[in-house]
Amino acid sequence: GDSPGVVTFNHDMHVDSAKPTCVGCHPANFSILGRSGKAKPAKITHAAMEKGGACGSCHGKGAFNFDDCTMCHKM
Repeated sequence: GDSPGVVTFNHDMHVDSAKPTCVGCHPANFSILGRSGKAKPAKITHAAMEKGGACGSCHGKGAFNFDDCTMCHKM
């Protein structure tokens, strides 16, 4: 309800950037099965990211932070 828009994730951009290996994100931060997995993934929230979860393991630290909503959210 309070979301400024859908979050668009570009896998290729992330593979070519700071963490070029699969194990940088999988399976610790994101299921390797993604949408094909049987369990529904946990909802990603800003509160969780600010504590270093999900996208927050890089964003808000080394990668760009959460100041510009349009970096992730597409209206």
